[in-house]
Amino acid sequence: MTLKDYSKPTQAYLKQAIAYLTEKYGSVQPQWTATIATIADNLDLMAECKASIKKYGIYNERTGRKNPLIATIKDLQATNLKCFQQLGLTPWSESKIKTDDSDGDAELLQKLMGD
Repeated sequence: MTLKDYSKPTQAYLKQAIAYLTEKYGSVQPQWTATIATIADNLDLMAECKASIKKYGIYNERTGRKNPLIATIKDLQATNLKCFQQLGLTPWSESKIKTDDSDGDAELLQKLMGD
């Protein structure tokens, strides 16, 4: 995965996400690259879908059906949300990532044991 393979908006997002992950964790782990690439691919695909929907419309009067790319965008968004959560890139998912708090664990253990 190289940044130049993606659109400028996707490149900008990737730079921000990578900077955030590097600041938070010290580096981007190699096992995260597939998740980051999935996000990037989906962002570019969503942009293509949106451009096509803008060109051809949301609804096809001839067939009486919604543009199938609307469902595709929904699927891409769901996949990206899962990827964002895996990497802790949303406020909710970041709050769920356990940090190393050994003092808090000892305190909790003492409370549970009644000490």
